[in-house]
Amino acid sequence: MKPMRPLVHASLALSLAAGLVGCNNKSYTDQATEDAIAGWNAVKSSIAMEMAESHFSAGQINLAEKTVEDAMQADPENPQLWLMAGRVALENSELEISYQRLAKSIEYGDAIEDYHNEQKAKPYYYQGIIDQRWQRYDSAKERYTKAYQLDADNVSYFLARVEMMVQLDDLTGATRELEEKTSYFDQNPTVRALLAHIHRRQGNHEKAALWFKQASMLAPEDMKLLEEVARSQARIGRHDEAARTLRQLTEGEYGERRTDLHRLLAQTYEAQEKLREARDCYGTLTKLDRTNIEDWSKLGELAYRVGDEAAALQAANRLINLSPDDHRGFLLAGMVWNKRERLDRALSMFDKAAELAPDNTTPLILRGIALQKSERPAAAADAYKQALAIDPEDTRAKRLLASVSEQLH
Repeated sequence: MKPMRPLVHASLALSLAAGLVGCNNKSYTDQATEDAIAGWNAVKSSIAMEMAESHFSAGQINLAEKTVEDAMQADPENPQLWLMAGRVALENSELEISYQRLAKSIEYGDAIEDYHNEQKAKPYYYQGIIDQRWQRYDSAKERYTKAYQLDADNVSYFLARVEMMVQLDDLTGATRELEEKTSYFDQNPTVRALLAHIHRRQGNHEKAALWFKQASMLAPEDMKLLEEVARSQARIGRHDEAARTLRQLTEGEYGERRTDLHRLLAQTYEAQEKLREARDCYGTLTKLDRTNIEDWSKLGELAYRVGDEAAALQAANRLINLSPDDHRGFLLAGMVWNKRERLDRALSMFDKAAELAPDNTTPLILRGIALQKSERPAAAADAYKQALAIDPEDTRAKRLLASVSEQLH
C-alpha cells in the first residue's frame, strides 16, 4: 500500500490560516510584507538623515531640504526628519515654519516609547533659539530649560538657559547656577567665562579676573579669553600681571596689529611709572597708525618726560602737520625749544598755542616761565596775569606771579 498523503495536515494548516485571517483581518504574508516595508522605510529614513546631515553641515541647505522632504513622504512620523526639517527652515530664517516643524518633532518623539531623551531635547533647544530671536526671553528660557532637563550633560543647553536668565536680569540666579556647575562642567571654559562676564557686569572685577583666568587656563589657545584676563588685570590695578599678559598678546599674531592692545599696554606701563616702555609702545602705535593725533601727543609727552628731546620734537612737528588747529603740538614744541634755550622759538610756539586754546592757561604759564627764566620778570608777570584773567583760581599762575612780583620789588 502507498502511504497516505498528509491531507489532514494541509487541511489543518488552511483552517488555522483562515482562523487567523478571521481574527486579525491580515494574513501572515500581508503582515510580513508590511513589516518589511516598514523596515525598509526605516532604513531609507536613516540613510536620508545621514545624507541630510552631511548636506546641512556642508552648507548645502537646499539639498538637505530636498533630501528630508523626500524621506518624509515615506516616513512622515519620524521625529528626527521633522527635527532636520525644522533646522533647515531655521537656517533659511523661516522661523514660524521652523517652530511648527520642531513642534511636530516633539509630538512624534513623545509618541515613541523608547525615544532617547537626548533626541527629545534637540527640538526644544532650537525652539528656544527661535524664541530668543523673537525676543520672547521667558519662553526661550522655558525651552532651554526643558532641553537641559532632558539632557543634563549638554553644556550648550545649560549655558543657553543661563544666558536667558542674564537677559531677564536674574544675575543672582545666573551666578548661583554657574557657580554650582563649575565642578560638574569642570573642563568647560565657557561656563567660567560667562560667570566672569556676569561679575564684571555687576562691578566685581576681582572675581571677574579670577574666573577669566580659570577659563583661559582651560583654553590656553583662546586668545580672546587671554585678552579678557589682561583687561581684568589692568582694571583692578594688577599692572605687572596685565603687562605680562598684554606682551604675550601683542607679540603674537593675535594682537601684533591691535592698536587697542598696544595702547592698553602703554597705559599699564605708565601706571607703573615705566615711562620708557610706555614711550616705546606709543612709538609702535604711531607706526601702526600714522594719523592718530592722540597717540602722537602721548608719544611726545612721554618722550619729553624721559628726556628724549629729539623724539618729542618729532612728535610735536607731526602733530602740527596732522592737526594745525590743535594747540598741543605747538605747546610741546615750545617746551622742547625752551629746554634747548631757544627762547624766540619757544615764545613763538607758546603764543600760537595760546591763540589756538584761548581758554587754556597752560600756554601762558609756560610762556611766563620761559620769560622768567630769561630774566624778563615784567613780561613774565604779564603772562601770569593773562592766565589769571582766564582762570582767577589757577593756583600755578597765582604762585608764579607772587614769585615774580618779589623780583620786581
